[in-house]
Amino acid sequence: MRFLVYGNRTGLNKALTRKNGYWLTNLSNRKLLKCLQRQTRNLSQDTKTERSFPSVEEIKKYSPEQLLSFLKSGDLYLTNNDIEMIEKNDIAGEDFLLLKEDDLYRIGLPIAPAKRMIQLIEKVSKTSVMDKPITNLVHLFIDNSNIWIEGKYTVGNLERLGTFDSDRNSYCFKQLQIDHGRLLTTVQCGRKLGSAPLVIGSCPSPNDSLWARVRDQGFKVNIFDGDIGSHREKKIKLVLPATETIMSSDPGVLVLIAGDRDYRPLVKQAQKLNWTAETWFWSSGTSRLLKSDTIFRSLNNCYRTFSYGLGPDLTGKNDVLEVTD
Repeated sequence: MRFLVYGNRTGLNKALTRKNGYWLTNLSNRKLLKCLQRQTRNLSQDTKTERSFPSVEEIKKYSPEQLLSFLKSGDLYLTNNDIEMIEKNDIAGEDFLLLKEDDLYRIGLPIAPAKRMIQLIEKVSKTSVMDKPITNLVHLFIDNSNIWIEGKYTVGNLERLGTFDSDRNSYCFKQLQIDHGRLLTTVQCGRKLGSAPLVIGSCPSPNDSLWARVRDQGFKVNIFDGDIGSHREKKIKLVLPATETIMSSDPGVLVLIAGDRDYRPLVKQAQKLNWTAETWFWSSGTSRLLKSDTIFRSLNNCYRTFSYGLGPDLTGKNDVLEVTD
């Protein structure tokens, strides 16, 4: 079916009587209305055949007796023996939601009912996630441990500034400065923050506009200062807080200013929970997997909005420093 838009009633009336392969009609208004009403009733009846499930929060509160009643009322085709297996293990609602297929085999449930029960758990969990309203709020997580390191090479090459690093076959502009407040404004793209931004690695300077810009939006910046090198440190200081955010908040936009593939499991988890995931980083320093799994925005295209340099101009071409807001 094609959806056509016409600017006036005359054009629409002509289209409605044209027979050119589109789904069009020349029915009278009354007949057309009856047709639409009949389609709506059919759609409503089809929808009613879908089984509605209690929410995850409701099932969590089920006692073992309430859970058994719920399972008996479903389309699991459980035998009396299957029910006895579940009853013997005194499984309550919260336990039920955490069950894996191997757990059901261990308590003696046959393969077929075990698989049906796992499908039910997945369907209930998915329904609960999809019921959450999707927001356009930005939840920002910055790995500041290598944004400057990679940036000094990228900006050096783009601007032909700094000294030449033969090991990397690249210019290196060590005087590069990054204003994280302007970086925040760049990645927000006019969207509102949904939570306090988290920065791991080196702490932005007190003169950085980040503090005021975040405060003006009603939040404080969370900082984990210090060197972040190992996968374990990144997991503790960024991945765990980010996971807590996506689990406890309505789905929004997870924005990572980072390039390491260490963050791929976090992205996958967010997407399962109906979140949009964006990666903003330098093109040369971003994992191929992060680029493919998220909406990738290269800082190469917008670095002039948030970075500047203080130092000698070896090219003699940059005479003016222009700062705009």
